[in-house]
Amino acid sequence: MICFIGYCALIYLCLALILSAFSIKYVLHNFKGKIGFIRFLSFVINQPLIWLEEIISGFSKPPKK
Repeated sequence: MICFIGYCALIYLCLALILSAFSIKYVLHNFKGKIGFIRFLSFVINQPLIWLEEIISGFSKPPKK
């Protein structure tokens, strides 16, 4: 069980790194100035937390019969 959680965490971190690289490229092309950078930081901080919350809630739901 601990190995499974470790693998899930590793996959999650790899996906977060890949997505943040694409996000940085997107932000550099589409947002200019301080407000765009603040919006970008908000996205980078909040989005992985939302995904983590969805993963945890998926584990806590009882299996369907």
